[in-house]
Amino acid sequence: MILLVYDADCGICQKAVEKLQIWVPNKFKVRASSNQLTEKIKETMDVVIEPELYMYLINLKTMQIYRGYDAFREVFSLGTRTRFLYYMMRAPLVPFLGRIVYRLIANNRRRLSGPGAKCGI
Repeated sequence: MILLVYDADCGICQKAVEKLQIWVPNKFKVRASSNQLTEKIKETMDVVIEPELYMYLINLKTMQIYRGYDAFREVFSLGTRTRFLYYMMRAPLVPFLGRIVYRLIANNRRRLSGPGAKCGI
């Protein structure tokens, strides 16, 4: 089972998850983040949750966790129509640049989501 955990209080996260569910249907389960879920992930998988990344893809079979940009890339690998994006996102220099762009968006998430956005795992 593959689980995508995201910040439900963030407008950008909500829109991104909605699009991912359309582009890659029925390949992963979606859970809105909560303190209880985050603590369970930390305990079970012995990982550090970085609040500024806001989106995690967890493969519960292999116990692998992908964060931020890498979570998007791995979701694209699940769909037949989006697999080309997965390969593009693995090309030389693209992951480096993609992680920078993801961080810029993540760091400005509250401002970009609009007034009243809480944005925080």
